[in-house]
Parts: sequence; C-alpha cells; structure tokens
Amino acid sequence: RDEVLRLQKQLAESEGQVNHLIALEKAKVVDTIAFDKVNGSEKLVMCRCWKNEKFPYCNG
Repeated sequence: RDEVLRLQKQLAESEGQVNHLIALEKAKVVDTIAFDKVNGSEKLVMCRCWKNEKFPYCNG
C-alpha cells in the first residue's frame, strides 16, 4: 500500500495536481461536515490548498 501511495504521489506531482497528500487513492475527494458551532464560533474555515497539517481545516 505504501508503494502504491508513493507512486500515486509521484504521478500527481508530475501532472501538476494540487493535492499531494490527502486520499490519493480516490479519483475525487469529497467531505461533508455538519455542525452547529465549532469551538464556540459560527464560522468554519475549510482548507482548499490541500497542504494544511490540520486538513480539512484551514490554518489561514
């Protein structure tokens, strides 16, 4: 499995793909999150760069 993920990552990088880390085995990554309030806030900021260590949340 590790070898497959390594090869998928290598292929993604060579084709200009943005996502190099998250769910590489999937053709399309889709996440659904339902919430009322997160950490006392009504605002939830989601990552779009795929590079945040706390994915799917944005670190700004």
